[in-house]
Amino acid sequence: MLAIVGFVCAPRVALAQSFKVGSFLKKTSGAPDNCPAPCPQTVPHGLSLAPGQTPSALILWTNSRTTVTPALIATTSYVFGFGFTDGTNSGSLSTSSLGATSSLASFRRMQSKALTIITTGSSLATAEADMSPVWDDTNFYLNWTVNDANAYIVHFLAIGGSGVQAKFKSWPKPTSTGLAPVNLIGFQPDLVLHMYAIGNNGLASPGTDILGNFALGVMDAGGDQWVNSFTNNSTGAKANTQRGQQAGVAPAGACIYAFNDALTVNNSASFSSMDPDGFTVNFTTASSSSPTIFSLALKGVNVQAGSFLKATAVGAQVQPVGFPPSAVLVSSFGDVAQGSPVAHTHVAVGASDGATQGSAGFWETDNVKPTVVFGADKTSKVFMKGNVLSSSIVAEADLSSFDAVGSASNPTGGFTLGWTTNDAVATQMLYLALGPLDVSAVTLTSFTATRLPDGKMRLDWHTGHEVDNVGFRVYRVQNGQRVRITSSLVPGTALIGIGRGASLGNRTYSWSDAAPPSKAGLVQYWLEDLHRHGRSRWHGPIVAGMAGSHKDR
Repeated sequence: MLAIVGFVCAPRVALAQSFKVGSFLKKTSGAPDNCPAPCPQTVPHGLSLAPGQTPSALILWTNSRTTVTPALIATTSYVFGFGFTDGTNSGSLSTSSLGATSSLASFRRMQSKALTIITTGSSLATAEADMSPVWDDTNFYLNWTVNDANAYIVHFLAIGGSGVQAKFKSWPKPTSTGLAPVNLIGFQPDLVLHMYAIGNNGLASPGTDILGNFALGVMDAGGDQWVNSFTNNSTGAKANTQRGQQAGVAPAGACIYAFNDALTVNNSASFSSMDPDGFTVNFTTASSSSPTIFSLALKGVNVQAGSFLKATAVGAQVQPVGFPPSAVLVSSFGDVAQGSPVAHTHVAVGASDGATQGSAGFWETDNVKPTVVFGADKTSKVFMKGNVLSSSIVAEADLSSFDAVGSASNPTGGFTLGWTTNDAVATQMLYLALGPLDVSAVTLTSFTATRLPDGKMRLDWHTGHEVDNVGFRVYRVQNGQRVRITSSLVPGTALIGIGRGASLGNRTYSWSDAAPPSKAGLVQYWLEDLHRHGRSRWHGPIVAGMAGSHKDR
């Protein structure tokens, strides 16, 4: 039975998270830096951290330009690099294609580095950096183990603050369909990003190869997911470039999506669950190869992944999210929503923290030689869309505002883009909104299990605060089997009329496990809270009949 012991409204303790977008110029091996490898570089991250706090995660990307792309004209060729790190472990992927050539043009490189940049027309690294030493409350530190004389523009998104956890994980893609659990993360993620190079064949890390591939996938704890992927095979008589994009709430959409130059999907996976020690994806299509997938898991942030259709005119475009973000990452494959891969390459990635923004993109025409290749890099835009048949940038947007809940233009909270240039195509856009956890969270002060004289087990939990909490589910685990013992949802504040967004503390809940296993064996209990937007968070485990309790830290 359910017994609500009572509650007292109390001030909520804020959980401070911080997000910062920035750009810097890579140090050079020549003048004026005179810094051949190994070349240390200090970069201010700009996070608002308490003294002694450090960032939790860093995402880096570049199109290897030394100056921002002028006006609406891109430059021939591209060298795109993308990487992320938790400070201890890192992974990055670089892909390139050379314009105006009839010879081999596309290459790729995958390394355990914070960022790798390959040479145009070659799989060799022209610049490559480790995190060294790592970071502090003011700066992060790169060590260019390979360096050249070009001061490339590099963009970054830094994430930190109290309560934020991050874990980089490198794992092999399975060779068969079905559930693929990824463990040893150390916590239950709120968000996971995936990066990989899987096209005609997959790339293992460390590794370099001909062909161009890059994919960025995202999934949040509510099952929202998306992926932007491309493949490029320039070994034949003509360039063979393809792109694909999937978005939706699992099982619709995908977070891993790859295909060959015949437009055949050979790998596809969607979100299955966020687990106490990692996550699980479900492969519905899997090739026989086992290339490397890099993933970055985050916990302790408010997150929403989603998609929308681009506006078709210059002006403001409002995107509801459900909370006011502090940073947003935007991506697109530059086409209307497609159920299958289509011709041409187009990848664009940009981010903004409301004050600073940076974007990079590249595109290439299919079925031509000499190759028609373009790339662009800007520190003044959150997103750029190119014309896959020419050098034209046909759409550009600023991040106009982050919108608070209750705002006139965006009542549920979110962000607004300002299109300064726009075409008439309703391109499918992908976004990842990030904000402080304290705008929608449940924190426990205790979670205990007590065995009663009649053999039943009483579960009690006490919340420090609840915001937008729909309710709870309780699970019993014995002999590796997890069983839900709450026949219905234990209602939280969002269902019992206290009000959406209320900040409440000192609320106590109980549930009785009327039929706990009578046989010997370790019995554990887990508690799951559900957010009104579908996300959930797990607390536990606690062990039946033993002294002690679980408390969120």
